[in-house]
Amino acid sequence: MENRGNNSRGKKESACLEYVRDRIFNREPYKGFTAYTATDSEYEKWHCIYHAPGISSYYFGLNQSDALQFEHLLRSVRSNPQSSEFPDFVSDRGFVEHFQVTSSEVRKKAGSIHQREKAIFQKNVDEGDQALYAQLAKTPSYDKVVQSCYVFTYPKHSYVYFCKSFKTTWKHHLSRIESYKGNKDTAVFMIAYMDGVLHMKEHFPVPDLPLETWFGDMMPRQASFQGYRLSRDKEMLKYIYQFRNLIQYVIMVTDTEPPEIIKVSSIPEINKLNPNGYAIVASPIQQEVRSTYGISIPINSGIQSDSGDRNGST
Repeated sequence: MENRGNNSRGKKESACLEYVRDRIFNREPYKGFTAYTATDSEYEKWHCIYHAPGISSYYFGLNQSDALQFEHLLRSVRSNPQSSEFPDFVSDRGFVEHFQVTSSEVRKKAGSIHQREKAIFQKNVDEGDQALYAQLAKTPSYDKVVQSCYVFTYPKHSYVYFCKSFKTTWKHHLSRIESYKGNKDTAVFMIAYMDGVLHMKEHFPVPDLPLETWFGDMMPRQASFQGYRLSRDKEMLKYIYQFRNLIQYVIMVTDTEPPEIIKVSSIPEINKLNPNGYAIVASPIQQEVRSTYGISIPINSGIQSDSGDRNGST
């Protein structure tokens, strides 16, 4: 069994890395080897087989040589044996450092308001579900459905909060690079934004045309995204570009859009493809609802299921 070397790091960091790896690499072995166990030369020879289909849609500003450099790092990184030290994942080719940003307010002692309130909400859901399961076990009834329902109303979010969180967290992690004595040849920041609140719509000039007049399919279409895309955020990309001598690639991971791998030195070319830019706003009101429904059957009820004589509980 292959060892990807990320078992000892935190769950969030490891889950984020595995999500990106699963998008980049083909899981199926070829000639008995996977992307993680093949030699460098074999990986490059059979590159089209070891990488997953359509990975070019995740790459922004990378050429073939860049893609191999990035993928070799991703293949080789392992959890930092110093679990509390920078960076999260290390290799003899470079490193990957993970951090999370938010579009909610961040307070000095409490941290992200969204993440704090979400944790409280999740705790209530878990405790409520356990109480529901205990009730079903104690007083089973096949003719009554019991339920629990919890609602999480998101706190205020904004793009301004997002920018502040992004830049503050970026600077903090960047400040730790100088003291890191390991390999820095390929330095990667893997950034997670999991609030799922920001949306994007393209700016573009309105043509000077008569109103209430059709022009067939010649009218420009305004692009939009239901989630956040760093590749379309011109101002944030300009900020990142300042640090191109320290960070080679940025991985952006969200809960609503595919991962984006951005070559930092290519940001001017990326922005040329986005001349109009995008408006970035947060949903004014957003809620998350968790509901659990249950019915139980006494072990000795004698009720038959559709498939036969089995008695049991669900």
